[in-house]
Amino acid sequence: MFKNLGSILSDEGMGIEAMAEILGIHRNTLSNKIGGKVDFTLPEAEKILLIFKRKYSFDYLFARHPEAS
Repeated sequence: MFKNLGSILSDEGMGIEAMAEILGIHRNTLSNKIGGKVDFTLPEAEKILLIFKRKYSFDYLFARHPEAS
């Protein structure tokens, strides 16, 4: 689960739909990727990093957090 990425989208005023459109994927697919159910592709990760490159590191954006039981 990528909690940092989900929080950043909200904090930056960019919703799931807007980011999904940038990535060229469905919003449900992006939700599944942020939730850790589906892996991000390298091109998707690169696009996300470019969008937030000056504010957040790759390690921070894609830090994995275990899901609560």
